[in-house]
Amino acid sequence: MAKIQLEAFVANMTPEQKIFCQWFYGHFDNNIGAHHIILNIEPLFYQGTIAGTEFLTYNNTKLYLAFKVENTYPSANTAAFTRFYNEVDAISYELNGDIPYWDVTAAIVKYSGAGKSLTNLYFSRFAAINYTKMLFIGYRVTLN
Repeated sequence: MAKIQLEAFVANMTPEQKIFCQWFYGHFDNNIGAHHIILNIEPLFYQGTIAGTEFLTYNNTKLYLAFKVENTYPSANTAAFTRFYNEVDAISYELNGDIPYWDVTAAIVKYSGAGKSLTNLYFSRFAAINYTKMLFIGYRVTLN
């Protein structure tokens, strides 16, 4: 698929998505520094129990422009989270997937588990601990 120009890309988006995409194009389609020209943008929808290498492997010419990312975490005795990494493979955001509470009967801290979602973010990869399901709605972006 050929590169989508910004004007065509934002035509049917919400105001928040337009602002996010305008910032993204301004930041990554400017020929300043390494890997700062957008070569290709392709729509991507994923829903499943594992993310596979698509989202887990870092590549300096690949980014994900996400309009929605949702991870579901189990109720468990261990913490659950998702760490999102930026274009230089540094942690940029961590989504805490659990709510700790004291189980009086067991006399231990347990984690409630819940579905957590983020909107309008970009990342190069993520690492998730103890998640049961993932939903991604957005685009895969290829940089030069």
